[in-house]
Amino acid sequence: MPSSDPPPSLGRAYWTGLLAMLTPVSIVVAFNVLTDPTGEFGQSGRYAFNRSPPQAVLARGRAGGNPAFHTRALRETGATRFLVGASRTSFGFDTCGRPDVLKVAGAAWATPEYRQALKLILAGRRDPVGVYFEVGMPTTTPPVVGDPLRAAVSAALSPRTTLDGVRTIAHSLSSRGTAPAYVACIGSARAPDWPAADLLARQATALLDLSSEALKRDERELLRIADLADATCARAGVRHEVVFYALPSSPATALTAAQSDLFDRHARRLARVFADRAAAPEGCRILFVDLANHPPGGPDGPGSWQERRHWNDHTHFSPRLGAYALEALLDAPHPVDADPSGRTAA
Repeated sequence: MPSSDPPPSLGRAYWTGLLAMLTPVSIVVAFNVLTDPTGEFGQSGRYAFNRSPPQAVLARGRAGGNPAFHTRALRETGATRFLVGASRTSFGFDTCGRPDVLKVAGAAWATPEYRQALKLILAGRRDPVGVYFEVGMPTTTPPVVGDPLRAAVSAALSPRTTLDGVRTIAHSLSSRGTAPAYVACIGSARAPDWPAADLLARQATALLDLSSEALKRDERELLRIADLADATCARAGVRHEVVFYALPSSPATALTAAQSDLFDRHARRLARVFADRAAAPEGCRILFVDLANHPPGGPDGPGSWQERRHWNDHTHFSPRLGAYALEALLDAPHPVDADPSGRTAA
């Protein structure tokens, strides 16, 4: 009967054709991973042929928004403190005079990117470091990188990656191994354009999700990041410091007054939530610092955060205000733990 007939076997021609199809794909993937022009795979800078990507390639990797782009900078840096955030972190903090501080930031980053960045920063570190996350407001914008694995597969198969890899090899060999700055130490300076800023603020407000459920979801996601940090510290036996902080959201204008008030209330709630969170005995040192309701001001006073002349637009504060924030976050004394070494008990 037909049902008793053995299934047809796959002939040699089938396997030969399949191998012929997969071989060039495998070569492209291997080339893209090894050259790693935009830092997606942790191979950038490991070999002479990919030591110096051209600036155009670096700019494309930075604009891509994937936290994995910073893998090489994290591997090579001597910094012990890391600022993680969105475009406010990029533009508002001048770290050129702070070799102990490295910015790991991207436009529209939120909790998914924060979680990935935390993993990259803490991976394999045996000495305590500090990681600082600026807390914002939830939006309807999807994550920049929804699935890191899918993003890596896409980069490995991309013709754009292959082209950038060829350019990286050519530039590395011609520049005799001179490596460019992989991550800029300061964001671009720009003059305020308030009419354009008003338009952008209205567009950005439309993307905010200010529902109570969104705010609670944001709270849960931040606590999950804290739990991830605690688990990492416990496994490594190293007590890193992880600080979540809120800064004033915008200068005092009628356009953003209601949003700023909600932001301040959200920051106060998060401060209570983190204060009530039970500390893990062998976890990280987790803190929440509310600088939204208690802004640092230096010689200009806390009220300087409400002056438009210190802002580039309704969202991005200037490096002048950023310097006050850095002093409050990094240089102000924190309560001293019982174990000054920063390491948990073995």
